Amino acid sequence: MTPEDDADDDVVSPEEMAATITSLEAEIREALLLGCPELEARVVAPHSVESDQGEVWVVARDGEAALYISLEFEQFGVGFLGEDGIIADNALYPDMLQAAQAFGWAVANAARPAISH
Repeated sequence: MTPEDDADDDVVSPEEMAATITSLEAEIREALLLGCPELEARVVAPHSVESDQGEVWVVARDGEAALYISLEFEQFGVGFLGEDGIIADNALYPDMLQAAQAFGWAVANAARPAISH
């Protein structure tokens, strides 16, 4: 077996990558809802955004309030998405339950702009 053969073994098809991503999204959703079923209406497909802590993955959102996972720090966080798409005013929590409580508080207390008709 040559090094080129090993490299070919590492190639993942687009279909396999899509299946892996779908599986990870389902696992994240299941874990969130198992620990915090009250988040069901706010869980979103995980997506990457920038924050003060670097790249994070938003997993729940309501308005500007976002619950995210920081893979770099291996913690959950809560912050607010700005118009520039960057999370600001954020805080990290050692576990999902504390972050979910903070996210609930952020949702309940976030100022919402008035809607005019």
